[in-house]
Amino acid sequence: MKQYFRYSAHFIFKSIIVPGIMGVLQAMEAIKILTDQVGVLSGKMLIFDGLSTTFYNVTLRSPNSKCIACNDRPLSNFTDYEEFCGTMSHDKVLTYSN
Repeated sequence: MKQYFRYSAHFIFKSIIVPGIMGVLQAMEAIKILTDQVGVLSGKMLIFDGLSTTFYNVTLRSPNSKCIACNDRPLSNFTDYEEFCGTMSHDKVLTYSN
C-alpha cells in the first residue's frame, strides 16, 4: 500500500500540480503584460524545480548576429533532413496503397 501511494502521489504531482503551477504563472505573466505592470519576465526564462520547490530566473542573451539560427536574416540553403541524417524523417504522413 505504501508503494502504491508513492507512485500515485508522484503521478498527481507530475500530472496535476506542476502543470497547474505553470498555468497560473503563465496567466499571471499575461495579465502583467496586458495591464502594463512592471516586472514582466521579458528577456528572461523562469525555471521551476518542482521537487525542491525552487524558482530560478535566467537572463537570456541577445541574438548573436553571427549565429545562423538566431540572427535576423532569413534562413537559406536548407539541409535536407533525410540526406543529412541518412535516415527517413518520421514527421511526414506516409500513405500506403494496396
